[in-house]
Amino acid sequence: MLGHELLPKNIEGTRAKLKRLVKLGLLAEAESGNFTMEHQPYGS
Repeated sequence: MLGHELLPKNIEGTRAKLKRLVKLGLLAEAESGNFTMEHQPYGS
């Protein structure tokens, strides 16, 4: 997973970073733990 061992501390750190990106509007969380890129309007 992106060069990290699958340890709970690494998973939680990655999840926290993804949640911050959701708050910034760069990602969307479709369901708990399932992250996708936020759709941008064409031409933006």
